[in-house]
Amino acid sequence: MEMYKNLNKYKIIFLLVIFVFLLIWLLCYILYGKSITPWALYPPFADVITITGSVDCMSHGFDPYTVTVFDPWGRTFCYPPIWINIFSFFCLDKSATNYIGIIYIILFYIFTLFSLKIEDIKNMLIYLFLFLSPPILLLIERGNSDIILYFIVIISLFYLRSNSESDKNFKVYISYGLILFASLLKLYPIILISLIIYEKIAIKHKIIISSTVIITFLLYVFSSDFIVHVLTNVAKSSFSSYGSNIILIFFFNLKNSFIISFVLSIIVFFIAIIINLKFKEKIFNIINVDGLKDRRYYNLFLAGMIIFCGTFVIGSNWNYRFVFLLITIPYFLEMIKQKNDNNLKYLIVLIFCILYGTLCVSVIRHIAPYKEIFYAALVFQHLLTWILYFIFSMILINQLSIIRNVNLFFDRN
Repeated sequence: MEMYKNLNKYKIIFLLVIFVFLLIWLLCYILYGKSITPWALYPPFADVITITGSVDCMSHGFDPYTVTVFDPWGRTFCYPPIWINIFSFFCLDKSATNYIGIIYIILFYIFTLFSLKIEDIKNMLIYLFLFLSPPILLLIERGNSDIILYFIVIISLFYLRSNSESDKNFKVYISYGLILFASLLKLYPIILISLIIYEKIAIKHKIIISSTVIITFLLYVFSSDFIVHVLTNVAKSSFSSYGSNIILIFFFNLKNSFIISFVLSIIVFFIAIIINLKFKEKIFNIINVDGLKDRRYYNLFLAGMIIFCGTFVIGSNWNYRFVFLLITIPYFLEMIKQKNDNNLKYLIVLIFCILYGTLCVSVIRHIAPYKEIFYAALVFQHLLTWILYFIFSMILINQLSIIRNVNLFFDRN
């Protein structure tokens, strides 16, 4: 019932605008076989087809990690096998693709609507531009499985949490159980186990949770050779991806680019530590939980930064994973409301530039008279992600350094 209490006219307008946009998009597909966005594939929900087509592949006795004939674009399966197991259990084959994709979209925006604070027209416009940005449209057009992970993160860190101490330990255990499930689905959410450091619970619970999650995850990953297929079969794009090694791969074609980019990102991280030591109080005065009515937004704020920084370090990611940047925005807006600090406004502008950078680079790619202009735009786009990684690293370090003085997840009653 709490969800419906927070419903107001701005949220209703937000949902109606989203609905009209999605209706136009769907009609374009039905009537013309085309999308209103330039990067779309036809038929829609290409990443749902990856799973449903693999279910068909398995039912015919073939290996979806090597056989490509069941995919319209000749792709091999690049997810952990648990996806095929789940879809097979519910008898979801390729005939169910469109239904699954539409359910994804509906749940995505409903979960979003009730987890946001939209109290005025300014915030409503900010969220509209964010949730209709190119990476988010790519996410829903492809029906990518990151939508499911987005649900799980919001459920585990927002809906399952409260501002009271009641059943605190139980809620934390359930939250990390869901995070473990998300990690089994797509591996990278395991980085959210680092959130345990920020939890206001006894050290024994931290040890039990972290050790259980990590051991279970490692046993799952190394129990079969699917990890090799997952890492090698994922497609990459220079202007639709982000990560520390994108520039090294596509501009310099360097071997061992992961090692080089990993070292560079660690160096940037240590620079963030040094700067944080010098300007610790200034950063804390901007980013803190004092006066925050609903600290669940702080949970999402930390999770969004950790996912971005973690995925940035470990390699290349499709831009639809920027969806986790959006869960940092409610906290930023709350801090701006309280402090009216221009630094936070600039940070939101930076996130906007990153989200819309892909579209700009795509346009430049087609209209620029010289390819050097396109390359320059591409480098600038990736430079912005490095800047955001640096800023988020500083904030995470700063919040960690004050953990003993601030109750991060629950109010003191």
